[in-house]
Amino acid sequence: MPSFYAFLWSSTQPFIRYVIGLFCVALGWSIVLNIQPMLIKLIIDQVTLYQGAEIYSKILPYIFCYIFIGIAFIVLFRFHDYLILKFIPKQKEFLALKLMHRMMHHSAMFYQRHFVGNLTNKINDIILHTPELIKIITDKFTTCLFTLVFVLCNLAFIQPRFAWAMLVWLSIFVGGSLWLLFRHSGFAYASAESRSHVVGQLVDMLANIVSIRLFVRAKHEAVQLKKATSWAVQCEQARDRFFLKMHFFQGITFWVFEAVCFLWLLNGLSDGTISAGSFVLVFTLNLQILDQFWDLGSEVRGFWEKIGHLRQAFNTIYVEENIIQLPGTRPLLISKGEVVFENVHFYYEGSPPIFEDKSLIIPGGQTVGLVGHSGGGKSTFISLILRLYDVTSGSISIDGQDISKVTQDSLYHSIAVIPQDCPLFNRSLMENIRYGRLDALDEEVFEAARKAQVHEAILSLPHGYQTLAGEKGMRLSGGQRQRIAIARAILKDAPILVLDEATSQLDALVEEKLKETFEELMQGKTVFIIAHRLSTLTRVQRILVFDAGKIVQDGSHGALLQEEGLYRKLWEAQAEGFIGGSCQTPS
Repeated sequence: MPSFYAFLWSSTQPFIRYVIGLFCVALGWSIVLNIQPMLIKLIIDQVTLYQGAEIYSKILPYIFCYIFIGIAFIVLFRFHDYLILKFIPKQKEFLALKLMHRMMHHSAMFYQRHFVGNLTNKINDIILHTPELIKIITDKFTTCLFTLVFVLCNLAFIQPRFAWAMLVWLSIFVGGSLWLLFRHSGFAYASAESRSHVVGQLVDMLANIVSIRLFVRAKHEAVQLKKATSWAVQCEQARDRFFLKMHFFQGITFWVFEAVCFLWLLNGLSDGTISAGSFVLVFTLNLQILDQFWDLGSEVRGFWEKIGHLRQAFNTIYVEENIIQLPGTRPLLISKGEVVFENVHFYYEGSPPIFEDKSLIIPGGQTVGLVGHSGGGKSTFISLILRLYDVTSGSISIDGQDISKVTQDSLYHSIAVIPQDCPLFNRSLMENIRYGRLDALDEEVFEAARKAQVHEAILSLPHGYQTLAGEKGMRLSGGQRQRIAIARAILKDAPILVLDEATSQLDALVEEKLKETFEELMQGKTVFIIAHRLSTLTRVQRILVFDAGKIVQDGSHGALLQEEGLYRKLWEAQAEGFIGGSCQTPS
C-alpha cells in the first residue's frame, strides 16, 4: 500500500511539465507584484523633487515601465489559464482510471463493508481535490513565498527593521496557524467522513426507494438520515468554530504588526529618514503581504479540508487488499475443468468456520448440483472457486493449478456465471449481452438472445436492441434480466459454468423452452447448479448437500433419496408442497 504522499506524487508526476510551468507563473506574478509598488515609489519621489515641464522626462520612463508590467501581468494570467486548462482535465482522467483500476482489485468482502454511494463519493473527492491541491500549492503557497522574498528585500533596502518586523510577524502568524491546524487536524477528517456517510445513506435510500414505500418506512428513513446529517452538522460546526478562533488570532497579530510599522513610518517622516515614496511603498507592501497571507489563510482552510477529504478517501480505497495477485502468476490453462478442494479451511471475519479441512474432487465435465438450507454454504463454495474470497488455509485448484497462483483475469475468463439476481448496466441491451464477448458480431448476439428466449421480447421494445436497460436493468422484468444473463453466458462459452438459480424468475413455459439451450450450453463443461427446486436436479450426475457450512451428503439424486438425511427431507417437503411447488419421487 503506497503512502498518501507517494500517491499524490505518482498522480502528479506524469504532468510535471505543467506543474513546473505553474511554478514559473507564480515566480512571474511575484516579480510583477513587487515591481509595481517600487515604480510607484519612484514616481512619487520624482514628483516631490521636480516641478514643471521637467517632471515629464523624469517620470515618463517609470510610467511606461508600469504599463509594460501591467501587460506582462495579463500575459501571465492567460498563460496560467492555458496551463490549468491542459493540466486539470488530464489529471482528473488519469486519476479516474487509476482509482477504478484499484477498485477492480478489491474483494467481495470490501464491497460488503462499504456503501456504494460512500465509495463513489470518496473516488469523486480524490478526482476533484487532488488537482485543486496542486493548484493551491502553485498558485497560492508558491506565489506567497516568492512575493515574501522580494518584499523582504524591498523593505530591507528602505530600513532593515521593517524586514525584521515582518519576519517576526510571519513567524508568529504562520507558526501559530500551523500549530493550530496540526493540533486540530481531526476536524477535517471527521467532517469528510460524516459527509461521505450522508451521501452513502442517501444513495442507499434511493436504491431501495420501492422497499421504503411498500413497507411505509419514509418516517423511519427520515430518522436515520437525521442521525447522519446531525453528525455531519456537528462535525462541520466544530470545524468552523476552530477556524473562527484561528482567524481571530491571525487578525490580532497583523494589527500589532501594522501598528508598529505605522509608528516607525511616522517617526521616519518627521525626522526625514523616510521619503514620501518609501512611506507609500512600505504601506503598500504591508497591505500586499496582508492580502496575500490573509487570502492564503482562506486557502489554507481549503487546503486543510481537501487534505482531510483526500486522506480519508485514500485510507478507504487503498486499504490492504484481501485478494492479492502474487508476482509471477501465470494464466490459467483449462484442459478438463477438474476442480479440487484440498484441506480447505475458511471462515468469514468474526464468524465460525464454514469449511474445515475439506477435500473434494469435481472431475472435469461433471454436472454438480448444490442444495441445502439458505446460509448452508452453497454460495460460499462457489465464491471460493471464483476466488471472491481467499481460503484461510488449504488450496483450490483447477486442472492442477492453484487458483491463488494464476492471474485473476484468466480465472474469470474460464468461468461463466448466471446469477439469481441479474443487475445490468444502464446501456443498450446489445451492449449488455455483448458483455459476454466484446468481439461478438451482431448476428452472434441475436443468436444468443434467441437461444435465451429473449430475442422476441427485445424486438418488441420501442428501440429494440438499442433500448437502455435502466439503472441495474430496472426497465426490464426480472425474467428478462435473467434471460439476458443467460445470453451473456452463451456468448462467453467458458469451460466452467455456474448456474445460481438461473431460472428462478422464469415462468414454467419459458423454462421448458430453455431446457434444450441449457443442455447445449452445459455440453462438455464442468457445471455447478445451485437450486432450491430439487426437481431441476433429477438428471445431474452428482449432488452436494450443504448444511451449516459443511457438505453433509454427496451422491446422485437416486442414491441420496435412499439415504436418511437432509436431501431426502428437502425432497419430501417439496413433494408434499411445503416448499415451492410439487415434485414426484421417480419410480
